[in-house]
Formats: sequence, structure tokens, C-alpha cells
Amino acid sequence: MSVAENISILRKRNGITQEQLADELGVSRQAVSKWETGEAFPETDKLIALCDKFGVNCDALLRGNVAAGEVRERDSESPDRNNERAEKRRIDRFSLMMAFGVGSTLLGVALCVLLSGFGVLRDAKPYRIFGVACVFLFVAASVFLFVYGGITNENEKKAHPERRGVSAEDAKAFLRRYPLVMACLFAGVILLIVMLVLGFALFAPDGTKRSGFNGCVITAVFLAGLSVCVGGLCLIGIRRDGYKPSSEVSEPQTGKANESRLQRIAGGISGAIMLTATAVFLLCGFLGDLWHSAWVVFPIGGILCGIVNTVMQSFDKKN
Repeated sequence: MSVAENISILRKRNGITQEQLADELGVSRQAVSKWETGEAFPETDKLIALCDKFGVNCDALLRGNVAAGEVRERDSESPDRNNERAEKRRIDRFSLMMAFGVGSTLLGVALCVLLSGFGVLRDAKPYRIFGVACVFLFVAASVFLFVYGGITNENEKKAHPERRGVSAEDAKAFLRRYPLVMACLFAGVILLIVMLVLGFALFAPDGTKRSGFNGCVITAVFLAGLSVCVGGLCLIGIRRDGYKPSSEVSEPQTGKANESRLQRIAGGISGAIMLTATAVFLLCGFLGDLWHSAWVVFPIGGILCGIVNTVMQSFDKKN
């Protein structure tokens, strides 16, 4: 509908005459009449005044269909839709930070192992020193992402308690992709394990520098691929938990009030396990020169983390 038709319908719907509207806007009755017949177009300040008067936005006044009730529907749905989009952006940003934080640690270890391989091949200690520096550099990046991402996420949730979930369309679209993405990530982990076993079977270390280098390269590729898969699992896991339609969320999710105490405990235990695994890896490398074999502490740590989370979730459901 045209602006002229919308102004006329809104004026009559509110029971206002052209003279009354003209007096409120500070224009002549002829000006209002010309607006409604399409002979003239309201100036910008008058458009804003009309929007405030009738409780509509400019887009609805200019392009809406007030006769069909389109303006009222848009105005009532717009805040909710904006909140749903803002909530989706928050979840996406937080999940990306956590995924990169998890993946960065494994990627740093992969670079450390690769550089250690060059150190074995060329019998040069600087490569190993650079490798350890890579571990600490990537761990520092992970810690930064965890701390910054966690604090900003919590602050945003507390500052906007009105955001209760994403739109039903976004939630359904994610759930359609979720099984395929999960299957691909788990299949990727299995393929990486197969690659690792075959690699060591074909290039088994026999004590030579070349075989030691090959073992480090295979391990580094495995850890790099594992960082992608684990980061992906973290990403999709956070989004799976956060992508809830706003119609299904009864209360605002603020701070850690809605987070299970057992889940927080499980997260702390898992973090301690992986930090311990990293420390064991570095000690084995520095003290025993076992860079090429000490990597096994990370898969073991991941298995222990999975067991802890499974046990905690089972106990949480029972209670």
C-alpha cells in the first residue's frame, strides 16, 4: 500500500480528524489532505512524528499494509526476532572461541612434535626448543580465548536477560545438519587413528634418524587432524546445547544459575586432566627425550575426560 493510504487508514483507525492531526503535527489541514490523496509527501520530521503518533516504524508506514494488519504484526514480532538473532550471534561467537581454544592446544603440540622430528633428523636442539615454545604460545592463545570468551559470554547473558533462545527456523535448520556433521567428525577421528596405525606399521621406528623423523611427522599429522575434529565437536556441542527455540525457554538464561553444578565440576576435572597430560608430555620430552612416544598421554586424557563427563551426566539425570 502507499504512504497516503496508510496515513488515512491509521488516522481513521485512531478516530482523529484531519484538523486534529494537523494541529498535533503543526501543519495545515490541507497538508494532511494532500498527504492522504498522494498529492504531497510528508517531510522527514513529519514522517517521524506520524510514526510516533500511531506507534509504527517508518518501514511499516512507507511499505506496510495497515489494512491487513501487517504493521501491527511487524511491530510486535520485530523485538522478538531481533533478540533471537542476537542470541544466535552470541552462541556462534562463543562456540567459535571455545572451538579454536580447544583446537589450538592440540595444534601447538602437533607443531612441537613436528619440530622435534626435525631436531632428531638434524641432531639440533634448537628445533626442540622452538617446538616447546610453540606449545606454550598456543596454550597461551587457548587460555586467552577461554578466559575472554567465557567472561564476555557471561556478561552478555547477564546484560540481556530478555534473550531466551533462537528462532524456531534456525533451531530446525541446525538440527537437520547436526547428525551429518557429528557423523563426519567421528568418522574423521576413526580415520585418523587408522592413518596413525598404518603409518607406524609402514614406517616403524627402527632407531635411525629417518625413521624417528617419520614417526614424528605421522604423529604431528594425527594431532593436527585431531585438533580439527575435537574443535569441531566442541563447536557443534555448544551450539546443540544453545540452539533452543525461544518458545521452549521459559526463563531467561542468566549467568551460571541455569548450569548444572555437576556439569561445572566435570568441566573443571576435564581441564585438570588435559593440563596434567600436557605437563606429562613436556616432562617426558625434556627429561627422557620421548617426544615421539609421549603423545599417547593426550588420547588417554581425552578418554578420561569422556568417562568423567559421561559419569557426571548419568549421575545428574538420576538426581
